[in-house]
Amino acid sequence: MPSYDSSRARFRLADRHMALFAHLVDGETLVEELWDSLTELQSIGLVGEEGELAPVLAPLLTAMANPMVLITAEVTGEHGTLNHALIVGQDDVFVHDGWPGEEESECVPIDGTTIVWELARMVNLMRGEAEDFEVASVETTMGALDAAFSAL
Repeated sequence: MPSYDSSRARFRLADRHMALFAHLVDGETLVEELWDSLTELQSIGLVGEEGELAPVLAPLLTAMANPMVLITAEVTGEHGTLNHALIVGQDDVFVHDGWPGEEESECVPIDGTTIVWELARMVNLMRGEAEDFEVASVETTMGALDAAFSAL
């Protein structure tokens, strides 16, 4: 279920909610799959009866519609793969954090001066003593590209 936390200006939204916002902003007719999302967003006051968007959404939707910088990070852990994003708009910066097993992601505004620290937090990059662990294998897509360049 989507939500808005006014005390910290953060949203919990699924991709289908973002798709609904895009349809409403563009004035497109809603497809059947988005009607449930519309009902959910209307129930928490983010979308009005006539499809109007709550003013509190303006910074997030403006940053997402015209990002100056968009950084995505895919992190794999014991609970699977999570996708995170950092969106730098003209006036606002948002962090989009996935959560294991949850449909919704958290969208939180941050101070632009903390971008480096937010990126480090997203990938769990912290100071501390290095741990010794054995890596069985590391696979990258660059190996195939390097081999192709070597062949040339």
